[in-house]
Amino acid sequence: NRRLHPCPLTANENNSFALNRDENGFEVYYMFNSDFYDERHSTVPISGTAYDLLRGLFPKDNEMELIFKLAERKHKSDVRLPRYKKAIEKVPMEFVNQDTLDDLQIRYIAQLKANPCLLDYLIEEREFDIETIDHFGIGYDNAKNVYTYPCFVDGKVKHFRYKNKNITYSLPNNSGGYWFFNEDVINNNNDTILFVEGEHDVMMIWQLLKIEVVAICGKISESTLRFSKISDLHDKTIYLAFDNDKTGREYTDFFQNVFSANNVVKIVEYEGKDPDECLKNGGEFEL
Repeated sequence: NRRLHPCPLTANENNSFALNRDENGFEVYYMFNSDFYDERHSTVPISGTAYDLLRGLFPKDNEMELIFKLAERKHKSDVRLPRYKKAIEKVPMEFVNQDTLDDLQIRYIAQLKANPCLLDYLIEEREFDIETIDHFGIGYDNAKNVYTYPCFVDGKVKHFRYKNKNITYSLPNNSGGYWFFNEDVINNNNDTILFVEGEHDVMMIWQLLKIEVVAICGKISESTLRFSKISDLHDKTIYLAFDNDKTGREYTDFFQNVFSANNVVKIVEYEGKDPDECLKNGGEFEL
């Protein structure tokens, strides 16, 4: 059975690290909190064998050096931080100085444009063109090795969401915070609003249909601060195009129940996993 311990990598006193043995007798580790405040540990995977753990901590070591570390247990003194050392307190993105956010946005865009390989992923795999990438201010953080998706309000960046290629990067303040992606669609008093789930849906709809869309960016309920931004919508035509899965259907039901009394709510029918996939495959997507 797994026994949880304070994480030796993050100096987090919470029990977020576990070791056990699998059927082959290998030590397997799990980190339930992968938020590293030390960038040296950014290559450590969330789970794997003890060998995988060392490979992430000591990427320059060859295989034999790692095996010796594992056999001799020398790595304990190398990587274990003081148990009661407090992790650096993180300031919620919502309260970061505006000049700092603006500087980050400039730096992120510059880092993306400086590396053609980073752009290749967005252009060749995600199928976004340069106009779309520039329109939404997509950048890249070299320190974290993640793509940055800024959330703007009244033309000012207020929050960044981080994505490591196809998955959302697990960082604090990365659930969307108080912000939607492309939130000004709501703030500009539009008569028609289309809601989708993710940033890539927003970007692909704009690229191919030139329609400005807002993404809810994660779970939303009446208790969330983001809900307060849309709770007073009235006399609107609200289109819903959430993913064709269980979570998407739950979002659809929630929005219908909340907004049907004061707005016209319509469901966009389409084929595919999400609007991004539908449009890339040439499917029909009409309001």
